[in-house]
Amino acid sequence: MRIDPKSKIAGQPALKMRAFLRTAGDSGWNVLFVKNFFKITNEEALQTLKDLAQDGYIEPDSFQNEFWKTTLKGNSLSLASAAASLHRATADKNLKELLERVHQVKSNDNFVYYVKSISVFGSYLTNKQKINDIDLVIELAPKKTVQSEQEAIEKECREKAWESGRSFSSMIDNLFWPQTMVKLFLKNRSRVFSFHETSDGISKQVKTEIIYCDKGDS
Repeated sequence: MRIDPKSKIAGQPALKMRAFLRTAGDSGWNVLFVKNFFKITNEEALQTLKDLAQDGYIEPDSFQNEFWKTTLKGNSLSLASAAASLHRATADKNLKELLERVHQVKSNDNFVYYVKSISVFGSYLTNKQKINDIDLVIELAPKKTVQSEQEAIEKECREKAWESGRSFSSMIDNLFWPQTMVKLFLKNRSRVFSFHETSDGISKQVKTEIIYCDKGDS
């Protein structure tokens, strides 16, 4: 997703709204958090929530009354780029190169996860010759079918990362390094891709298209 830095979203500057969604996280925030972040009145905060929900960026948290969580569209906005649009030919080239890296991941034993499927959504599916960044839903799967074997190679993967001098800001980052390693390789330092998890959930109103599906060894 790309945003116009001069535009507004739910009455707030687009870049500030992007910063808000990045700070708020996926869930667990309420009207008070909105009020304090934007330094607005309670009524204005309520209206901001209403506008964000109406535009599909957030939805009520079913597990916590009066709290909110971001949708897939909201997560996309939090990761949105304010850089210039991409020409479709450039986007197609980047996507082709990414799919080539998908096959490298599967054949390289240094990666302990492989790409099971990739779906694209957002502006790439339009007919426009200039598009935003490429929004992709990436589904990874473990290379080993036996859990104990998968746990062993994941542990080895983390140990190699530590030995190479990589440090992690948290235990969670360390735990998910085997998956993160794949995604970093797929991105290849490119800023044209926005990756999303299958667990983010995709609204029925969001059009998606599967562009890659691993068919196994058959």
